Amino acid sequence: RFQVLSKGKPLPEAEITVIPADESKRQKVTTDKEGLTPEFDAKGRYGAWTRANDVAAGELGGKKYDEVRNYATLVVDFDAK
Repeated sequence: RFQVLSKGKPLPEAEITVIPADESKRQKVTTDKEGLTPEFDAKGRYGAWTRANDVAAGELGGKKYDEVRNYATLVVDFDAK
């Protein structure tokens, strides 16, 4: 399982793209209320990425924006259950 945290707290309903260890197709999964994904059983290397948006209006370089997007990526070798 993967857990998504934002500002140190679990992020529910986050969409995560996972590249499974068995090299099957990329999967889009959604986290539960504790920010956890479903379990993945295969041993090997996984890749995962997600995005969290913060509503925070501002201006940068003369351009206004309404939100800030934060991205997280992870590659991990999993060899034990």
